[in-house]
This record gives sequence, C-alpha cells and structure tokens, in this order.
Amino acid sequence: MTVKCCLCDKEVEDKFSNNALPVQDGRCCMECNLRLVVPARAVISKKTRFLEDVQKRERCPIGGDAPDCAGVYVVWERGIEDPLYVGETANIKARMVDIKNTWNHSLRKKLALKEFGIKLVSGKFPDDVEKRLDDFMRDSISVSYFPVSFGRKEFEEATIAHYPNMLNSPSLRGKK
Repeated sequence: MTVKCCLCDKEVEDKFSNNALPVQDGRCCMECNLRLVVPARAVISKKTRFLEDVQKRERCPIGGDAPDCAGVYVVWERGIEDPLYVGETANIKARMVDIKNTWNHSLRKKLALKEFGIKLVSGKFPDDVEKRLDDFMRDSISVSYFPVSFGRKEFEEATIAHYPNMLNSPSLRGKK
C-alpha cells in the first residue's frame, strides 16, 4: 500500500513513511522527514531545554561577564521570579553597553514607565530621571546570558510566549 507524502505529494510505501508532525499532520517520505521534520523537532527540543534553563542560569549585574558573542539575554528584577525582559543580539557584550543608554534600548523607557510612571516618546529623560534609572538598574536588575549563534529570534519569541507578562513589546513577526 502506498501513501502520498503530505509535504511533497510524492508516493511512498506506507511502511517506509514517517510521521510528519510537528510540520504537518500526516505521513511523509524519508526525504521530507530528514529535510523538514527532524530539524523542526530538534528546534522544538532546543526551545524546551532553553526555557527549562532560563530559570536556572546564573544571573549577574548588567554588563558583568557578558560574553563577546551572539545570543539571547534575559533581564531579571530582584525579588521577581519570572523574567522582566528578553532580547536577542548579534553581540551580547555590546548590547549590554546599549542597555545602559535610553537612546539605544527600549527597556529603559519601559522601566521608567513601570517604576516611576514616566513616559518617554523619543530621546532621553532629564538627567535626574536617567540617574534614577541607572540606580534602579544597578540595584535591582540582573541578567542571564545565553550564547546562541543561530535561531536567536526563535528563542527570544519562545521566551516571550512562555512568560507573557514581560515588558517586551508583542512581536510583529509573521503577522502580516
């Protein structure tokens, strides 16, 4: 008995077909299994392990021991169990410099609104507010680093989906 591959429409003997989940519900040929299904399962497995590791990873002050590589960073507020913010970047060390500058990072604007009720549309805050933000970030914020060279955006999005109360803006990716 033969079945049609649900991914490429190729006829394949049923006993040699494969489960096509999570790509599609149905049976697929060996080529589609190796090219599409196995990699999709690996990504799901890595995302699951990543989300399990988020809570366990060592936290350090912003900028402290930041690796000079691509990856994902997770921002934490002291005393709060769930992450405050997650970001992905081509260079974690450089991004940790940016995170201290209101011009370069939306997290500072969101923290000022959350902590002090002050909203900024563009630019930077007055010096006294910038100082309050600096002090708050130094005293109450820590960060975990996850070197990831490929698939950073997917890990960032998985974290946002898993922790919906973070300060991240909803992703517009794939919503056109």
